[in-house]
This record gives sequence, C-alpha cells and structure tokens, in this order.
Amino acid sequence: MTVLLAKRNTILLLCLAVCLHGCGSGPVAVDPCANAERVKARFTIYERVALPEHSMIVPSDTIVEGLAIFSANERYDSYEWQIGYDTRVWTDSSFSLRFGSNSGVPKGEPLPVRFIGRRQPNSSCFPDDDGIDTAFRTLVLMHAYTSPILGSYRGVHLDEPLDTFTVEIFWHKKYFLSMSNINRGCFDTIDNRFEASAIDKDLGATVMVFGDGWSYWPQGCRAPMGVARLFDHRKIEIQYTYEKARIPKTFVGWRVP
Repeated sequence: MTVLLAKRNTILLLCLAVCLHGCGSGPVAVDPCANAERVKARFTIYERVALPEHSMIVPSDTIVEGLAIFSANERYDSYEWQIGYDTRVWTDSSFSLRFGSNSGVPKGEPLPVRFIGRRQPNSSCFPDDDGIDTAFRTLVLMHAYTSPILGSYRGVHLDEPLDTFTVEIFWHKKYFLSMSNINRGCFDTIDNRFEASAIDKDLGATVMVFGDGWSYWPQGCRAPMGVARLFDHRKIEIQYTYEKARIPKTFVGWRVP
C-alpha cells in the first residue's frame, strides 16, 4: 500500500509541475484576424406562393410567373441592385418584383441579377479591401404549365412506410391544376360539367401551397391543406393536415420517369 501511495504522489507532482510550467509561459496570443472576412456580397432569391389561408417563401433561382424576392444575406452600408436589363436601380436590402405573363421576360432564359454591397472594411486585417463587392446570379422564369414540380411521385407517408402509392400533380384542364392522392384517395376533381379542381392551389417552380381546410368532396378529398416542396428535381416532400381533426401527414416520394 505504501508503494502504491508513493507512486500516486509522484505522478501528481509531475502533473502539477507540467501545469505550473505551462501557466508560467503566459497567455496564448489570440489572432484578431482569425475569423475576420473581407467584405463579400451575398444574396438570395426567393419564390413566394400564397393562398388566403397560408403562404410559403423558399429559396429558388427558378420561379413560375409571380413574385420573386431579392434579399441581401448580410448587413451592408449600402445596397445596389440591377435585375435583368432593366435600367432601374434598387437600393433596399430586400425587395420584391412580380413577373407576370406580360413582363417581357423570356421563359426559360437566364435573367442576370447583379448585387453590389458596400461596407466599411476591416483594414487592419485586409489593407487592400476597398469595402465593395459584386455578386451575380441568374433567375429563370417558367410558365405554370412547365413548372418543374409537375409530375408523378411514388412514395409513402412517413408514418405508414409499407403503404406505397403515387401522388400526381398535373393540369386537368387549362385552368384546373389538380393533385391526386393527397390526402390518400383524393382525386381532386369535381364531376360536373366544369370538371374543376376541388382544392385551391398556388403553384411555383419548386413549391406549391394548397387547400383551404374545409373542402370535403365525394371524390375522397378530406380538406387537405399544406405545402409541397421539390428537391433536386426528383424528390418531393408534402406536409399537410386533413380531416376536421387536422391530422398531420408527411408524404415523401420520388419522381416516376
């Protein structure tokens, strides 16, 4: 026992000596430029879809005819935007533009977007930084009939992984956008002379909001209301509620070729 105690004390003394030696060397110098950055212009383009009951804003460089939001990702001392070949200059940190069918922007062609951000630079870390940076992106405008989110998707509700079925988003008629099987068994078409869609929708390029929370139809629609989002042009995720109890569901599916 005495030998063990002696060894333990020796080890403790050695550790203490190492600690004291480290402390005696003084504090470690912190580099003031370790996390510093040059002034960098960063911004995001968002697409907005909306119904009276709910709306959704998602990042997207492709939008269906409608509202696009341009927003700087950081704070700058001044902002300068130019959209496409429009000679106007916008100077807000965030603003929106509506691209309608008569906007004159060609469908499917990249529209250049330029943003210039100006901010007082950190000259002590970056003496050559003039505080001005320019960023470029492109915006593609699509027609609603060619939206990338249209199509058929095979998948499951996350809480029912063995029940595989297909959800389809399509134009039933020129003015009637339909979605089948959300909720499961809903065919979203009223059988009358108008053959209208039963569920309200607002369609974007990568997102669609739908439903009003009260549309019950004999075709199996139980008032579904929610949001469908497209990822990588192949995967769809639809989060919604249905029935009077507003039961939550999430469908995840993959595009059917």
